[in-house]
Amino acid sequence: MPEPRQKRPALPVPESPPGSPAPCLPAPGTSSFWRVRLRATFPFVLTSLITVFLTLLVQTVIPRPDRWEQPGCPRDEGFSTAHILRLCLCSWPHSARASAGPSWSAGAAPAPAPVVAPIREQPAFLRVASLLPAETSNTPVTEAAMVVAVLDLRAELRRLWSAYYLVRAALQLADAEASLRVNDLEETERVLVTVGISLDLAYEQSSEQDKGPISEFRMQVGNLREDLYIRPEDMDYRLRRLRQSMLSLVDENRSYR
Repeated sequence: MPEPRQKRPALPVPESPPGSPAPCLPAPGTSSFWRVRLRATFPFVLTSLITVFLTLLVQTVIPRPDRWEQPGCPRDEGFSTAHILRLCLCSWPHSARASAGPSWSAGAAPAPAPVVAPIREQPAFLRVASLLPAETSNTPVTEAAMVVAVLDLRAELRRLWSAYYLVRAALQLADAEASLRVNDLEETERVLVTVGISLDLAYEQSSEQDKGPISEFRMQVGNLREDLYIRPEDMDYRLRRLRQSMLSLVDENRSYR
C-alpha cells in the first residue's frame, strides 16, 4: 500500500518594514491617478515657464542697437529676430557700396543718402519753343518766334482736320454708290446730303490753296443731287470719279507736307 505524499512547507512571505505604507497604484481614471500625473509633469511645465520669462526679460532689458539703424528703416520695439532681419536688409546696400569702394575708417561716418529732386512738368511755352528751328544753341527764344510756332501748329492742325473731312466725304460717296446699285434713290440722296456737310466742314478747315478744289467738289455734289432722279444712268461713274478726285487731293497735300 503506497505511502501518502507529504506536503511541502509554504515559503515565508517577506514582511514590509514597520512604519512604511503598503505600496499601491491608483486605478486609471480616478482623481488620485491624475494627481500623480500632475506631480510628474509639474517640473517640466515650471521649467518651460521660467525659460519663456527669462527670454522676455532679456529682450526687454537689453537696449535696441540704434547705431545699426539706417535712414528709412522701420523702427521696431525690442531686440528680436525680425528686428535683426530688418537691420540686415536695410544695411545691405550700404555694406555693398562700402565693400565696392574704399573702406571706411573707424571714426568716419557714412555719407548721407543722395536726395533725388522731384521731376517737374515742363511748361507749355518751353515745349513749343523746343519745336522752333534755332540757329544756334545759345539763340534766345523771343516772343515773336513763339507766336509764329503756335500759328504754324494751328495751321497744321486745320490741314489735318480738312483731310479728315475729305476722307469722310469719300467714304460716304462709296456708300452712295452701294445704294445706287440696288436702285435705292432715297438712300442715295440722303447720303449725298451728308457728303455736302462733310465738304462744308473740310472747306472751313482747309488752307487757301485747297479752297478752290473743295468748292468744285461741293458744286459737283449739288449737280448729282439734281440729276439723281432725272439722269441716273451714268450716276455711278460720276460718283466714282468724284471720290477718286477727293482722295487724290488728300494724297497731294500729304506728299506736299
